[in-house]
Amino acid sequence: MLYRDDFSEEGAARASDLWNYTTVKRILKNQVYLGHTMLGKSKKVSVKSKKKAAVPRDKWAVTKDTHPPLVDKALFQRAQENLGRGSRDYRAYDHVRKSIFGGVAVCGKCGHSLCSCGTVYKGEREKYWYLSCTHQRQDIANPCQGVRIRYSDLVELVRQDLNSLLALSDQEIEELAQEAARRVGSKENLQARKMKRERAEARIATIDKIVTKLYTDNATGKLDDDRLNRMVGDLERESAGLKATLEELGAPSPAQEAMNRYTRFFDLARQYTHLETLDRDTLVTFVDRIEIGPKLYADGSHRIPARANQPYRQSVRIFYKFIGEIKPETREEQVDVPAS
Repeated sequence: MLYRDDFSEEGAARASDLWNYTTVKRILKNQVYLGHTMLGKSKKVSVKSKKKAAVPRDKWAVTKDTHPPLVDKALFQRAQENLGRGSRDYRAYDHVRKSIFGGVAVCGKCGHSLCSCGTVYKGEREKYWYLSCTHQRQDIANPCQGVRIRYSDLVELVRQDLNSLLALSDQEIEELAQEAARRVGSKENLQARKMKRERAEARIATIDKIVTKLYTDNATGKLDDDRLNRMVGDLERESAGLKATLEELGAPSPAQEAMNRYTRFFDLARQYTHLETLDRDTLVTFVDRIEIGPKLYADGSHRIPARANQPYRQSVRIFYKFIGEIKPETREEQVDVPAS
């Protein structure tokens, strides 16, 4: 590690060759590793001063693809997403249960992250391991009723759901994408956008011809300068508005964006075939969040019955990266979960 020439003895004593938290975070957020060059991140306060002030990120001079990237975009994006999650590493402690759902599994009532909890009875550690909501909010219309789910049940449910997506054929994936596109935009909307674009292009062409004719009339004395400037100004403003409309219409439609998101998700899914186990890396690669609802018992209440092992139903909603919830109109139905 290189140090400044004027490093004090006290500072040298504290110095270390190990990277600290701040250094690692700066590296993970640095787009230089994507092959981009970023300039203008700071500027001098004044010409005579040596002090520099930070420049807002949106005003940096960014030149993309100036050198070969050191990491791919997917890995860089995963690093950005994980920077905001709870990342304390408990793997060094054998007595602590290592949940893969930290920051992913949340309470369907209040949105608070579920906590890992449970007991060890007769050596059975997995059987009595739960994810629970301990955030008893009173400022919402329907406060939490102790949302809880067995950890192993949730792992298996998500694993099976992911495997069902990985097993889809190309035709089934295309049908899912088409269905998502229909939910956000119909053929009528696409046709209306096309007609609007054609009308705008035709009007811009007409305006160009009119402006040319006006200048010709002005040159031959048929039109005075004041009237020419007024008419041309009005036409140019109309043309500018039509060109702005064309730019908006040229952007991908909501339906096309939905199709693109499905393409991104299943391009990533094709790197996998079948998941025998579910680990943290695979989970955060595919899943954005999982909403767990309260248990609903046979009598229609959330109250835990006096008798143990009573059957119940529980809502588990999985929201995937890029595409959200698959078929939300059917997946909102509650999922049967074995009683604890």
